[in-house]
Order: sequence, then C-alpha cells, then structure tokens
Amino acid sequence: ASFINRFAIGFFIAITDIPIPSWTKGILIGLLLSLPDAIITKTYTPIIGVGAIGGLIIGLLIK
Repeated sequence: ASFINRFAIGFFIAITDIPIPSWTKGILIGLLLSLPDAIITKTYTPIIGVGAIGGLIIGLLIK
C-alpha cells in the first residue's frame, strides 16, 4: 500500500497541470495524498513528512 501511495504521488505530480512552481505542486500533492494514510494510522509526522519531502524532490526533478 505504501508503494502504491508513493507511486501515485509521483504519477499525479507528473500529469497535473497547475499554474504554480513544480516544487510547490510536488509538496501540495504529496501532502494531500499522504494525509488519508496518516489519519488512518494516526502516525502523522513521518507519513506526511515523507510525502511532502518526496513530493518536493519529484517536483524538482520534473521541472
């Protein structure tokens, strides 16, 4: 499930066309897609942190 979530983050960052910088788009999508898992498991900081940092890195690479 974690792999699918991280894959979805990268996939949606790549195909989403929002008129904001790619690194911002990466963080936003990473946060939004990580939030449900964090709420279900009640492990907020690590899950949301990894989603946001991963989204940032992917957003910078997609530039």
